Amino acid sequence: MDKTLNIPVIAKILEIDPLVFQPLVRAMQHGEVKAANKKLDKIKVIVRKRRRHLAKKYHPDKNGGGDEKIKEINALIDMLLKTRIVAPPRPKPTVVMYRSSFMYGGTTSATDTSTTTTYYF
Repeated sequence: MDKTLNIPVIAKILEIDPLVFQPLVRAMQHGEVKAANKKLDKIKVIVRKRRRHLAKKYHPDKNGGGDEKIKEINALIDMLLKTRIVAPPRPKPTVVMYRSSFMYGGTTSATDTSTTTTYYF
């Protein structure tokens, strides 16, 4: 499945202005996942309204509408309505803790790695 939204193609198929997607694109470019999902929810409302309009316009029984066109529109809208934006996975931070030789008695050198513990969260 393609993980990118081709906005010019979507706008052309749904017959809407590509500028409707501009706030969503801006939020995604800045990495604001919550804001991007809010913008996407607003776009979904517009898309639902367009579905009704396009269903009337391209209905197979009216105006010589084609069955393929309405299937293409419905598939695209279904994909858009199921879309959620998720943040990219973050790398696990590494915490390195050094145990002091004074706590356990004895001496350690700077090259001694036996006193190093690494924790992954």
